[in-house]
Amino acid sequence: MHEQMKQIISQAMNTRFEFERKLIERALEDETFKQELLSNPKAVYARESGE
Repeated sequence: MHEQMKQIISQAMNTRFEFERKLIERALEDETFKQELLSNPKAVYARESGE
C-alpha cells in the first residue's frame, strides 16, 4: 500500500478512536448522557460528531 495512504488511514483511525474515547469518558461521568448513548447511539454519535 502506498505510504501516504497508510498515513491517511492511520490518522483517520486515530481520530475516530479519540472521538469514541471522549464519548466513553463523558458517559462514565454523566449518567444522563450514558443512558442517551445506550438508548440511541446513532443519534448521539451523529450529534456529537456534527453530522
